Amino acid sequence: MTALKGFVKGKVLNLIHQSLASPRTGSRGTLALPLVDDISGQRRAFTLVELLVVIAIIAILAAMLLPALGKAKAKAFQSQCVSNLRQMGLGMILYTVDYKDTMPGYASAGNGWHVEDWIYFRNDPQHPVSQSPVVLLLGLTDPTPLFRCPMDRSVGGRTQDYVYSYTLNTWVASECSPSFKPFKLATVRNPTRIIMVDEEATGPSDFPPNRSKMADDGRWIPEIGPGDYQIYTGSNLLSMRHNRRGNVNFADGHAGAVPFEYSTNALNLLPWL
Repeated sequence: MTALKGFVKGKVLNLIHQSLASPRTGSRGTLALPLVDDISGQRRAFTLVELLVVIAIIAILAAMLLPALGKAKAKAFQSQCVSNLRQMGLGMILYTVDYKDTMPGYASAGNGWHVEDWIYFRNDPQHPVSQSPVVLLLGLTDPTPLFRCPMDRSVGGRTQDYVYSYTLNTWVASECSPSFKPFKLATVRNPTRIIMVDEEATGPSDFPPNRSKMADDGRWIPEIGPGDYQIYTGSNLLSMRHNRRGNVNFADGHAGAVPFEYSTNALNLLPWL
């Protein structure tokens, strides 16, 4: 790419040199006036060739600049997504402070509404999302701006009206059905590596290779790679929208980007390991 840019730049500079050095003919075949009239001292207008050269230079510079701007924009979006996850992790920790170290429920679509669910997402007038416990603890009326990654473009095809980007690891959450089973955050053996909240795949551009499962509720049952813990595996996927990585929040509250493979390792998912 660098060699190509140098080649194009050399061609343009050569064209400029030729256009300025070569004689110009007037309408009757005589030489045109130089750039500065020797008699009047007035500068004359650009020729068509010179104007086209300037336009070509601007186009080349724009083509060189746009990819850099695109990368900077994507980096800014990723930073915003990481910030969102940090705040969500804070909301989870605040919840455990209020409820004696107990994590909120995983908000599964198949189990119906429970007051312990970390997010209410079913457009139920009796249980609006604004009343979700984590939403309230973060002081939000509508969680969408915070609970949705700026690069999450997909809304079509999602079920249960789940329009958010982030979901709670089922193994680091309280179980609500058939009966409530509390999960204590302090029982996580390695909180710096265990994923608590993830950025789930929500569209084709997010999918890991040969996979197509989209976020459909607030519960993340992650896929676990081959090994001794296949009994705990699910089909939910970490997004790959950030330069082939997805953002996660860990059980100790910090957040960052990890590759898809990290999210399939049981050591990073199951809190008792």
